[in-house]
Amino acid sequence: MTRVIGLDLDDVLMDFNTGLCVFHNARYGTSLTREDITSYYLEKIWGCSQEEAIQRVGEFYCSPEHDATQPVPGAVKIVQQLQDDRSVVIITSRPESVRAQTCAWLKN
Repeated sequence: MTRVIGLDLDDVLMDFNTGLCVFHNARYGTSLTREDITSYYLEKIWGCSQEEAIQRVGEFYCSPEHDATQPVPGAVKIVQQLQDDRSVVIITSRPESVRAQTCAWLKN
């Protein structure tokens, strides 16, 4: 019987909030760091509507900054170790519309 372990993607495997800050700073002229992301409700941090925040995250998914976002330190090594005797499944609530970008990042 193969054991299966599920791992979340954003901020577990991918340093999502750091990459998002790099994107947001370049695109919107802010100077945010990962430490500034203190809420899931990004509209409160960015001072915009919820709809605008959703749009900005969508832009991030399709940006070069997303593609260049690094893994969380140690994540690659841990996943490699887990794969030795388990099947690893990546779990995310990302929209289906960014599946290709998500899979490309995971492949790299």
